[in-house]
Amino acid sequence: MPAPFHWLAAVGTCSRLSPKAKLLALELPRRAHAAISRNGDGSTLTVDAWLARIGGRGDLSAVLRSLALASLNEDPLEGSAELFAAVLERIFKSPARSSGLALPRRGLGELVGGFEEYVARRGGEVRYRSTVLGLRIDAGRLTGLSLLGGDRIDAGRVVLAVPHDRAGWMLAPEHFGDRREITRVPWSPIVSTVHTYDRPILPSRFVGLLGTHTQWAFDRGKAETKERYAIGTVRSAAFPDVDRPGGAILEETAAELAEAFPAARGAALLGARVYKERRATMRSLPGVQCLRPPAETGVRGLYLAGDWTDTGLPPTIEGAVLSGHRAALACLKEGP
Repeated sequence: MPAPFHWLAAVGTCSRLSPKAKLLALELPRRAHAAISRNGDGSTLTVDAWLARIGGRGDLSAVLRSLALASLNEDPLEGSAELFAAVLERIFKSPARSSGLALPRRGLGELVGGFEEYVARRGGEVRYRSTVLGLRIDAGRLTGLSLLGGDRIDAGRVVLAVPHDRAGWMLAPEHFGDRREITRVPWSPIVSTVHTYDRPILPSRFVGLLGTHTQWAFDRGKAETKERYAIGTVRSAAFPDVDRPGGAILEETAAELAEAFPAARGAALLGARVYKERRATMRSLPGVQCLRPPAETGVRGLYLAGDWTDTGLPPTIEGAVLSGHRAALACLKEGP
């Protein structure tokens, strides 16, 4: 259904929400907009504090806390209410097709295959293992890049798409103005697993779990040549798991999958792997939003891109994509 009727229908037909929770859910669009408006106070609130203020408890709180944890990669006790409200507003205003779930069947290398040829046909060049040490700036104008080993690249315009902490040592403090502290914001980790079974175990492609360390489970489908079915799981803001042995995480996840899904109890576990992203995203804490810089900088010809820039969204893949588009458009507007 077209927005906002999709939200009304979802709330009205959700059997797990109490009548009181449904009434509160219908108020969420207005509450979310207020939290991110100029007169709102969402910038100083955590998600938990905001939910308590608007009366978000019980069934609705369980859903919203899980969504906040995933979208911010931050515990609701510490995550920014302002950024979470921005996520909610996108949900309320966007058509249903915008939230389609896509799971890759092939490796990332295959997904981007042909990229080098695409760039080369347009007069560009892709360089691997080329470390940029710094930017060359003359009288407030970018003139090029300096590479490890002494090489230089002359350039009148550069989109600098590096992590926020790396940008901190590539650029001088004055290039950030009063937002220099963005380069010191800590990281939040994500831990994910892939468990392979001899049969499907999930009731649907994408399932959220409550009351477990495992937060989300994805059916990644059947292998092409064998009776092997891969299940991916995710743990956002996984600070307790960063230094835990991988075997302990895999055993715990398998036990939680078996507890949640009866089909897993009779399935044979054929293999499992754990992946730890210690520096997955910049932390989405209250007060961080005001530090995030725009695409344009005080240096002519220099533009910033990355999920840590001011996209209006949490520092995740959606914000990263949006930042790339904004930086490219700003670069094009400058002209030759």
